[in-house]
Amino acid sequence: MSSENDRTPPDDPSSIVLTYQHRHYWWFSPDDAPETWHVSADIDDGGPHVGDMDVTLVDTYETHDPFALLDGQDAELGHIAGILFDAGEGRLDPDLDRQLEPIGSRILILHSVSLAPEWRGLRPGRAAGRNGDQEAVRRSPRRGLLPRPAQRTD
Repeated sequence: MSSENDRTPPDDPSSIVLTYQHRHYWWFSPDDAPETWHVSADIDDGGPHVGDMDVTLVDTYETHDPFALLDGQDAELGHIAGILFDAGEGRLDPDLDRQLEPIGSRILILHSVSLAPEWRGLRPGRAAGRNGDQEAVRRSPRRGLLPRPAQRTD
């Protein structure tokens, strides 16, 4: 298996296993903190590390003021909050809301992505996706997704 740039992945992309970690205090309400998830991609059976993703979820119906909630987390989420929500009312920007699919009320923000150096440029997600459940990907709710530039971990 080779990629467009004629490099061979260090391992079989179909052996990538995702491990999800969610941390949220049980007493927190949707107004206290957004949901945060860390996803680690590794080769199955103790193989090498492939990369990491951090995802933030905010529910636009359960959260009183999603703008303030995200803005209070860090500068990057604050910037994204300014794009997604009206700062005065805290509600989803009406122009953006008209463009999004009306499936659910949660907005997913891909907060950061990093790949191990040996996997960069090989598009492991794309290769693994070819072997995965494409129908599940098509059916998944997509309310919003705003990536930030990938971070290097040298």
